[in-house]
Amino acid sequence: MSVGGVAYFIYAYSLGSAVLLISLAVNAAVVSMQLTDGRDKYLELKEKVRHLGVEEIAVQRKFSRLAIDVLLTLLVTAGMVVAMIYLPEEQSVLPVINLFLLLSIYANLLERMITFLTTKVYFVQQRLVIEALQLYKKSQPNPLALCLGISNYSQLG
Repeated sequence: MSVGGVAYFIYAYSLGSAVLLISLAVNAAVVSMQLTDGRDKYLELKEKVRHLGVEEIAVQRKFSRLAIDVLLTLLVTAGMVVAMIYLPEEQSVLPVINLFLLLSIYANLLERMITFLTTKVYFVQQRLVIEALQLYKKSQPNPLALCLGISNYSQLG
């Protein structure tokens, strides 16, 4: 955000409101960067898998699990939104905290949905290789790969 943008927010709103809006904008930018963090690595791995001549193993997905996850998240966050609307003025810090939490919760929900819908399992020369479109936190190990004893994507190269 430019200096002019910050100056505009301070001029147009009270200092407290301007700081809140700028903080929310920065938080939203950080969350969106975390979601798109691993896109380049994903494209690189997808290209490697294409050239290896691997056999894809069909993954059976239970969409009811995804639906339950989304519904539970919406139920919990609906309670947060209702609390934000009806809390008395004396507790005005709680709605602000809820705004930041809602950004994080919905980003995590999107992350889980993408992983659920795009995970692919391949069989390569008697080795199991896992590729997932994970547009987030590529520095963290893949939990399924850890369970199977595979260091994250190292079996591809």
